[in-house]
Amino acid sequence: MTNPFGSWQAGVIIPDADGQFAIPLPVLVQSALTGTIDDEITEHADELFAGLDDLGEQGWRDACLLLTEYIHSGGHYGTGEKAAERYLKQQPASSPELPVLSGMHCLNANYIRTGKDCARGFLSVMSGDTLRGITRYQFCVAAGSSGYPQAKTPALMDALCVDEAGIRLR
Repeated sequence: MTNPFGSWQAGVIIPDADGQFAIPLPVLVQSALTGTIDDEITEHADELFAGLDDLGEQGWRDACLLLTEYIHSGGHYGTGEKAAERYLKQQPASSPELPVLSGMHCLNANYIRTGKDCARGFLSVMSGDTLRGITRYQFCVAAGSSGYPQAKTPALMDALCVDEAGIRLR
């Protein structure tokens, strides 16, 4: 498993036909992660999520896959069927009352089991609030695995993984 951000190099960003500059999604995601970790604020993530809203569901899927790749690039969980089973045993059982968390754990198990293509297939059928919730949680997990203070991670999730009423996504 490789870090999806590890191969990006500095380069020139060229404007499109309308004179707009399009920053590649991996750069946006990595920048939001780095800013969130360094500054310990949520504004970077909020800006990323607003940008993903502009890109639509495919943008959310692509960002979620990038974050999933990044989380697993360190090899902490291993790979293959046995590693996926171990991962799932460490998580709460899947439940229809917990669509976001169950979906996130399923996504991670699929990635561990067979890699990026399986995770991409899993995400291809995700939509709406569940997709957005999984992406938001994966962002927090990625930040936590990259140096965001562990003691502050629950507060980060409280800020980024909530619905319109301020209730934590489940």
